[in-house]
Amino acid sequence: MKAPALFLMCLALPAAHAQSFSGLGVPSGGTQSTASRVSRDGSVVVGTANGNRAFRWTSAGGMVSLGTLPGGTDSFASDVSDDGSVVVGTGYASGARAFRWTSAGGMVSLGLPLDGGGDGEPQNTFGDAVSGDGAVVAGFSDPVNDAFRWTSAGGMLSIGTFGAGYSIAYDCDSDGSVVVGDSHRCLR
Repeated sequence: MKAPALFLMCLALPAAHAQSFSGLGVPSGGTQSTASRVSRDGSVVVGTANGNRAFRWTSAGGMVSLGTLPGGTDSFASDVSDDGSVVVGTGYASGARAFRWTSAGGMVSLGLPLDGGGDGEPQNTFGDAVSGDGAVVAGFSDPVNDAFRWTSAGGMLSIGTFGAGYSIAYDCDSDGSVVVGDSHRCLR
């Protein structure tokens, strides 16, 4: 009887990458900062500092406040485009307003849905997501809780709901052609 053959199998695995932790810091005179999202290549981080001010962070520039909407008090960054050039979130000035920020244009309110926002009259909008290319913003209006999709060409339009109910957009794909979220139908 022959002895069983022995095999040695080796897997070529990439070398482990060294991991590190780097704090983003806090703004001058600040006490806290919370990161919300990071750009696709990891070079830009967005979030909120001191509980009420949107920021954009890069390794070269550090943490920079995005300010507020005109006449506003607070701002919160929710998402950033793939290259880090567009930031979206919510600012508070005469109610909550979804905003889109760029270095060229600063923080700009996206207003209210042009189509009335579904079942009622929206009073607030919240910017939750931006497409990878920065051209599309998704979020929802309140108190009607209707998801929206915004583009510079078409403005803010309601996505709708399943009959009587609500919808909230949470994210969109790289070109903004697909928006995902949550929708519930209210039973009466």
